[in-house]
Amino acid sequence: MQSHWQSFFVFSKNERIALVSFMVLMSVFLTAPYWYHLIMPPSKEQKAIRFQLTQFAADSLLPTSSETVIAAETEGVHNRNNIVLHAFNPNQLQEDDWIAMGLPAKTARTIQRYISKGGRFRQPNDLRKIWGISESDVERLLPYIRLEKPASIYPHRQTSNTSPVEYSAIDMNGADSAAWASLPGIGKVLSKRIIHYRQRLGGFRSVEDLRQVYGLADSVYKKLLPYLRLSVAEKGKPNLNTLSAQRLSQIGGIDFEIAQAIVVYRQQNGPFLNLNGLRQLVFINDSLLTILGNRVQIQ
Repeated sequence: MQSHWQSFFVFSKNERIALVSFMVLMSVFLTAPYWYHLIMPPSKEQKAIRFQLTQFAADSLLPTSSETVIAAETEGVHNRNNIVLHAFNPNQLQEDDWIAMGLPAKTARTIQRYISKGGRFRQPNDLRKIWGISESDVERLLPYIRLEKPASIYPHRQTSNTSPVEYSAIDMNGADSAAWASLPGIGKVLSKRIIHYRQRLGGFRSVEDLRQVYGLADSVYKKLLPYLRLSVAEKGKPNLNTLSAQRLSQIGGIDFEIAQAIVVYRQQNGPFLNLNGLRQLVFINDSLLTILGNRVQIQ
């Protein structure tokens, strides 16, 4: 008898190999999902979908007895029979207000969460974007939605007929920065540049000098012409042959290095006989010669 039972637990070599192989394969199949999640973790989108499916399943399992459904339907009919619709701003209503307007409590909570998280109704049809709201409720409430108009970021243009602004003429060599800033197209920054440039020149000697101010557009210069008056000092233009390099730089409105080169050339070759003598210096071009001709003279 004992040998008979032992025969059931005695396996040949091939049977043992087959049994071990079968157990290994079963282990692989049973543990495959675990290893798959370790090797290929789910993406954020997949996690979000799983969460939504879980929430949907949980909501579907909520106990809803026939008495509860009947009571809810009866209450809904009663509420809808007592609804008095009026104009409203959906961005300002509370959860109880939505329920009073005839929406289900679940939909009212959804809207309240949407607003609490920064959501806004910018047009009446945005009500359709609310999850779970019925089309009949949307059509019923749309005629009563009133949204505030967004404030314009641009000031309203004056349509009244106002007289054009009148500007007063100024003396180019006597006006301060406030007087310059009162002219069309000249602000505080540009007026300070004009004053600084005038000080470097030792005074404007022609209206054209104003063109050399950095940042002054030609269109603005043309607007300024009717309001510019120039009073030049009676002593006239200074003598180029007696000016120091620093003084020549200030009066001529040129770089100090250029003024110093002119003075050195004058000292080595004698006084200039005329302005054309400046052409002996290679860096003196026609425009620079014109500027110097307006501000200095040869004696």
